Amino acid sequence: MLLESASPISDLVAAERCILVLALLIILGLIAAVILIALAVHGVRRRNAPVVDALRRSEDAVNAAQDEPESFNAYLAREVTEEEAHQRLRSYFLANISHEFRTPLSALRASLELLVNEENPLDPAEARQVLRAAHLSLVGLQTLIDNLLTSSAIEAGRFSLHLTEVDMRVILADAVRVATPLLERRQQPLIVELPAAPALVHGDGAQLTQVMLNLLINASKYSPIGSAVEATVAVRVKEDKGEKGARQKIVRVAVADRGPGVDPALRSEIFRRFVRGHDSEREQYGVGLGLYVAKTTILAHGGRIDVENRPGGGALFWFELNAL
Repeated sequence: MLLESASPISDLVAAERCILVLALLIILGLIAAVILIALAVHGVRRRNAPVVDALRRSEDAVNAAQDEPESFNAYLAREVTEEEAHQRLRSYFLANISHEFRTPLSALRASLELLVNEENPLDPAEARQVLRAAHLSLVGLQTLIDNLLTSSAIEAGRFSLHLTEVDMRVILADAVRVATPLLERRQQPLIVELPAAPALVHGDGAQLTQVMLNLLINASKYSPIGSAVEATVAVRVKEDKGEKGARQKIVRVAVADRGPGVDPALRSEIFRRFVRGHDSEREQYGVGLGLYVAKTTILAHGGRIDVENRPGGGALFWFELNAL
């Protein structure tokens, strides 16, 4: 009997022990889960710190506004004003980009219609003239698209350089070939001054050509019809102010025009996106991407770029790169 009565008791003790072990395992599992969740939340908070800070600032602003209704109204008015500013900027950009695309496309379509017109065929001289107009339209479209793609890459953080040894004399020559139809249309002679020896830099040839083309087109647009555009490449030795006696050989490139110059109030803004030097009801001056792309590219090369007003009128855009 004693042996028989001991068996249920031992079974109960064993069951209790199993329950305790199981409870301990569950508790340990919960503790581990809590630790893992805490670590994950901490990581998310670190990654989303800017968002959290922004939400916290917004919450503080709302709490402060509850005590001061006028402050809250001002806060809302400021938010609406910023949204309106962004909306106006988008509208401005879309309107100007539509114009910039429509004008060369319309000219290109008209040129092609003349070329394929079988009822009134063109003689060789007329055909060449029409082809020059079509080429001019394509140059404008290509420049616009290149600037849009580069600007998009810059904003997306995908802008990169493929550096090789390049001669800035060759870069200028490549840009001049593309810009020549634009200059000829406005009857603007191009005066080029080059050094006898190579002006070598460590740079991205395609990107530097785009910079030169943007500066030449900018000078042509803002210069009066018939006025000259000047482009120079020079190699200079510049003393480093930081190190006594140290000298650095640089390549300086400049493009000068005889346009209205740059308003001193706009000098610090002229290289920003969508900023144009002058607005005109009779003539459009682009969407304001060329100088932005130029500055970003030159800074990425470790150089510097700026603009000055010329004596007698006009602007002088220049940039400097370290020479090899």
